[in-house]
Amino acid sequence: MKYLISRINRLGTRNSNQDRFNTAERDNAVLMVLADGMGGYRGGDLAAEVAVQKLLDYFRMTKLPVAEPKIFFENAFSFAHKAVIDCGARHTPPLNPRTTLVACLIQEESMWSAHVGDSRCYLLRNGDTVFRTRDHSLVEELLQMGRLTPEEMKTHPNLNQVTRAIGGLQEHPAVEVSGRLALETNDIILLCSDGLWTALDDELIGGTLLEYKKLPEALNTLAGRAESRSYPKSDNISIMAMRWISNETQAQHPGTEQPGIEPLPEQQQVIEAIDEIDEAIKKVNLDIKPAVAKGS
Repeated sequence: MKYLISRINRLGTRNSNQDRFNTAERDNAVLMVLADGMGGYRGGDLAAEVAVQKLLDYFRMTKLPVAEPKIFFENAFSFAHKAVIDCGARHTPPLNPRTTLVACLIQEESMWSAHVGDSRCYLLRNGDTVFRTRDHSLVEELLQMGRLTPEEMKTHPNLNQVTRAIGGLQEHPAVEVSGRLALETNDIILLCSDGLWTALDDELIGGTLLEYKKLPEALNTLAGRAESRSYPKSDNISIMAMRWISNETQAQHPGTEQPGIEPLPEQQQVIEAIDEIDEAIKKVNLDIKPAVAKGS
């Protein structure tokens, strides 16, 4: 498999970060996971952390390729749901934490998504939205019933009120799983928390990804635009994206992009600064003679 993954997280104007995301790869399959802890309940960050980790754990225990993605996701989300409830119960004092959860499985040149809540998964091709998850929220239900327009939805006072969540109630929430979606070269799979999509519409998200050739630059721009548009009430903004290249396993031709995780521009500056510090320490160490211990 050849692909590139980039990710970014912004605190916004919030006092804490409730978002969590991560990926796992094995046997020519990748699982991307993102969760947004619900701030209206104590321990939202804990719920998001546990949900992401447990989903990845389940993936690592699963025989690949996944034969039945729908069953895989239903079982994996149930595993994460129970773990969040158990973690809250063990806390002192007990907590009732909740989180949204969205994931994408990539294997055999195809993807499947699953979600609970209003964190989203997009499949974008040449800047156009080929697929997007539908939020489990009050305003989405009103929109589907024709009682809200897309413009009214953006400013509705209950915009962030979700109708399904991982954690909270003992009953496992219904998981919505997509069908198989075939991937084409340069397709972009994007997972995000509502801090992005409440500020930027689908057209602007797709246009920005098309505008920038490098994923880190595109995600940095998206996060910056979302933060500025929603200021002074900017939510946590988390974005994780994969650029699909191909299912080939042989080495790439010279001059093409190399698969893996691209560092953000600011991350690259930190890496270079650390390298310079390491080199300086080595030079200093060469000039220092070993000290002789007293009494020897």
